[in-house]
Amino acid sequence: MSAASLHGPARSSLLRTLSNYVALTKPRILPLVLFTALPVFGMAGWPPLAQCVAILAGISCAAAAANVLNMYVERDRDALMERTRSRPLPTAELAPRSALLFGLALSVVATIVLHTFAGSAAALLGVAGILFYVFVYTIWLKPRTPYNAVIGGAAGAVAPLIADAAVNGSVGWPGLLLFSIVFFWQPPHVWAIALYRKGDYAAAGIPMMPAVIGDERTRHRMLWYTLGLLPVTILPTPLGLLGPIYLSASLALGAWFTWTCIRLIRERSDAAAQRVFRVSLAYLALLYLAMLVDLLAPKRIAADLSFLPALNALLNGTAIALLLRGRMLIKRGRVAEHRRTMLAAFGVSSVFLACYIAHKASRSFENTTFNAAGLAKTAYLALLATHVVLAATVPFLALALIRFGLRGEIARHRRLARIAWPIWLYVSVTGVLIYLLLYPLNPAPR
Repeated sequence: MSAASLHGPARSSLLRTLSNYVALTKPRILPLVLFTALPVFGMAGWPPLAQCVAILAGISCAAAAANVLNMYVERDRDALMERTRSRPLPTAELAPRSALLFGLALSVVATIVLHTFAGSAAALLGVAGILFYVFVYTIWLKPRTPYNAVIGGAAGAVAPLIADAAVNGSVGWPGLLLFSIVFFWQPPHVWAIALYRKGDYAAAGIPMMPAVIGDERTRHRMLWYTLGLLPVTILPTPLGLLGPIYLSASLALGAWFTWTCIRLIRERSDAAAQRVFRVSLAYLALLYLAMLVDLLAPKRIAADLSFLPALNALLNGTAIALLLRGRMLIKRGRVAEHRRTMLAAFGVSSVFLACYIAHKASRSFENTTFNAAGLAKTAYLALLATHVVLAATVPFLALALIRFGLRGEIARHRRLARIAWPIWLYVSVTGVLIYLLLYPLNPAPR
């Protein structure tokens, strides 16, 4: 047999081996990890391209190292799960020792690259991310607690911290905010997989949330985390890091992600869970794309948020109309329309809350005072005090109402609605009145 005839099989074997090593790094995840770091460069004024490429290379090596070492540790559990049993280690296409050495080599390369081109702080964060993912998440948390996705989410969110330390010398608001977005996004993303892959995780002995607290409670927790994302995602605008282009996109994407989780609670199916998983990936990618579009806009629009009080009044007015219609519908027995209307009222009130926080947190925010005196001033302050105190209860009351309604606990839903609906309506009405008194009807200062 000639050497030429051996060339083809040998080449094929080499390519197969290289492909297996690449598979250990989870290449489908790496682009999203890098994408979460890119906006930090824009917030820092876009450092030189060579420096950005070197930093991203270091982050890539660190993320790849963590993934390889994760697969090494979990090779026995992966063999028990349908979605992971075809990986290179469970199929014995690569030896565990080879994977371990590969992961350690990538860790060393990542540390050297980050230390050389990004500084010691970035290198330390890279090492910390690898150690946290392997030892804290994979070895300690994942086989022991259903909160593994919550705490372990820190490892998947470390890329913006590394990028921030690399370009600014320390971690500030850019890195912390982008870290927080990924941290809050990760639990509903992972729990969506856990819902339609319960058998896989059970076979591997991994205590995921659906197996511990049940599918229904897991779905509700996914919704709470998604709602928690909303105020976190809008903060970059009032802090002056991003502008209205991003703010508009974050509100729209947040509404989309939240509605998908609400549909999951209503439909209670594997198909709905798979939809949440797909939407979660699209949501994160589009959110960070919106950041880049905002940062790369030819003439970046200044974040003038002076329009927000009027918008908030409009949102409160819309909530009033929806609350009144929702009450009318339930009195007529039109339950499905009532449900849709009240969910819309909750969505409008959630957007109001996000806009309110953005306005108050804005660097350009100046407190507006009511200029009247005497009895008018006293009446205004009383109105404001009751509005603020009751407004703080509305999110919790509304969430409880939605929970009881979607779970079919009608008696509890009705009892709470007798208290919550008037409070919600009062807060919305007084919100409009306070806007009118502070802006169009506010007397001129003396």
